[in-house]
This record gives sequence, C-alpha cells and structure tokens, in this order.
Amino acid sequence: MFLKYSSWFYIVVLTLTISCKPRIQEENISYKYSRQYLALYPPAEEIFYSKLERVKRNGQNICGLNIYLTNTLSDFKAYYFQINNSKSEKSDGKMFIPFFSDSLKLQKVVLYIWASTENATTKKYSMNITYEPKQLFQSAGKSSYSNDLITIGETDLFMVEKQVSDFIIYSPTTDEINFARNEFTNNKFTEANEVEIIAKKIIKNLSDHQGTPSDSMNGISSFAQYQRAMKGKDKVWCGNFADIFSYAGACLKIPIRRIGLGSTYDSIEDPVIMNAEGHTTTEVYDNQKKQWYLVDLTFNLLKVYVNGKEKYPLNFIEFYYSINDPSMEKFLIIEEYNTEKNEVLIIPITESRFYHDYKKFYKLNQRFAFGTKNGFI
Repeated sequence: MFLKYSSWFYIVVLTLTISCKPRIQEENISYKYSRQYLALYPPAEEIFYSKLERVKRNGQNICGLNIYLTNTLSDFKAYYFQINNSKSEKSDGKMFIPFFSDSLKLQKVVLYIWASTENATTKKYSMNITYEPKQLFQSAGKSSYSNDLITIGETDLFMVEKQVSDFIIYSPTTDEINFARNEFTNNKFTEANEVEIIAKKIIKNLSDHQGTPSDSMNGISSFAQYQRAMKGKDKVWCGNFADIFSYAGACLKIPIRRIGLGSTYDSIEDPVIMNAEGHTTTEVYDNQKKQWYLVDLTFNLLKVYVNGKEKYPLNFIEFYYSINDPSMEKFLIIEEYNTEKNEVLIIPITESRFYHDYKKFYKLNQRFAFGTKNGFI
C-alpha cells in the first residue's frame, strides 16, 4: 500500500522500536516527551536557555551553575544579566551563578536576563534559583540525600534544547532551489499562501501515482523521486510525499520537518508483529505565529483546527490527542484539498474520506519520532 515509509525512514523507526516490550498508553507520550515537548514546540519567546552545567572550583569554597542562552532575534546584539541587586553584566551567552559550598544555609538567587537588538531591548526575564547543601537534608533526618541540590524554581524563561533549524535536515543545491521555484510557486507565491500552493501542487501532481515505490526510488534525491513518479516510471507513498514536501520547503526557506510513525510489537521472528502501521507525516513552522502545525499530504490535509479557532492550527501532538478523544474529535475541522474539484474543502474531520485512515495511523498505540540533524527524538 502507499501508506508506508520510504524505505530508509521505515528502517530507522523500526530500529527505534525493535525488541521493545509493549508500553502502556501513558508512557507513549509522557515518558518520552515530558522533557522534550518544549524542544518540539517552544513558546513564542525571544530568549531561552538551552543548557545547564554544574561548576566546581577546586581549592575554593565556590560551586555554581553555568546557564547557556539562545535566542530567536534576527537582529540580536548581546545578552545582559543581573544577580539579585548587583550591577548588570554583559554576556556572550554563558552566565555563571555562584554559591558558597561551605555554607550550611539555604541560598537563594533571583537572576534577571534580557537581550539587546539593533533598535531595542527585550523584556526582562527572571529566574529563581536555590542552592541547598546536603547537610540541610541530613540534619532533618533525610540521610538518602547525599548531594547538594541546585534547583531552577519560578521563572518565565523556558529551557529549549532544539531550535527550528535543528529539524531542517536538507541542504539543497542552487539547481534544486531553482527547480523548486519554477515547479511549485506558479508566480503566485506570497507569504500568505506559500505552503498551500506547494502542498496542492504536490498532491495534484502525484495523486494518480500513489502505490508502492520500487527500489529505484531508494537513494535518489527528493526531486528525482518526484520527477520519476511524474513520468509514470514509479509510484509514491507517504514517505515520498514527506520527502518532496520538506525538501521543497528547504529550497524555499519554509521550515518543514518529517515525523515518522510506526509501532513494532515483536520483530524477533518472522512475521514481524506491528502494533500500528507505519506512516510518515510533516509539520510546517509558521514564522509569524512561531508555531508548528500539521500538514499530511498523503491525506490531502492542509490544516486542522478546533471549530471556531481556525487561526490556531493544531500541531502533531495536539492532533494526536484530539483525534483519540471523542469529546475533542467532534470539534475538529480540517482543510482538505479536493483534486477533482481543485478546491479546498472545510469540513468536520468525521466527514473526510480519510477519516478511518486518521483513526488507524494516529491511534494511541502508535509510536513516533521527529527527525533532526543529529538523529531522532
């Protein structure tokens, strides 16, 4: 069937799930993404911190914490920080917060952080940090605490370990960029409709070529896959749709990332048992709204949102939860491209001709992985 991975991506996701014991439903999301949700979907802020690092200075009674900053500012100049009421300092992105390790007292710090741009400064972010020596716990009879503890408390500064650029894995050539411009923009390319134009063109051109691709599609570029299918020499399935769409995005400076789905229950012997069938989908990053949203070309899906909230399209995980929650599913509205009528239908998801495909491939037992430059998360 056409609803499969391109072979290389299927192998990677199969490797991720091979020999795994079946997990309970809650682990599928909360275990894997409790820390990573902010990496996948960072809020619309200007400054984040990306790394924490303990520091111990040998021969001194000082220990502490290095905090590494990152930002989304296009005209960034410098970071500044202030510890409690001390004088503000300039930073290159790493700040050292000191504590006295020989003190038996609870130590508290309020850290203020902001950044300057060419024409302005950001808001001041605050972070409450505490240092608790192990002696405090032990004196209270808690002998199991054998380490000092540095804790980030109340803060409006989020930790984000991945940036949007980390999910863009392609580096197109000049020829490929020119091909994408000529093939997908139609000279009607504007910021408001760019994603829809590209998506509709790929869906329309490849809808009659869906099926199982041959081995000849392995190892060739995304646009070579596209051209081979267009000439009637091969078929495409979901992995090819995702490849071509995300590569076109890379060429046209539109962040589009791939998400692989598939749940292998038992692969020790033949036949392999799958607890959920393989699929590949995509998310697009809206640079204005600073958010990712789901686009699934295999099912002609351009956007999905909760009824009455069309300005807030759902990301993959929001959709994953909503399609599996009857109290939410009934409010899901999709924008679905109809190739026969060449129009976008705005309909409840339950009226989509792909409704049962959504229920199958996005079911709760499914497992998934997001591709990055350094592997999968």
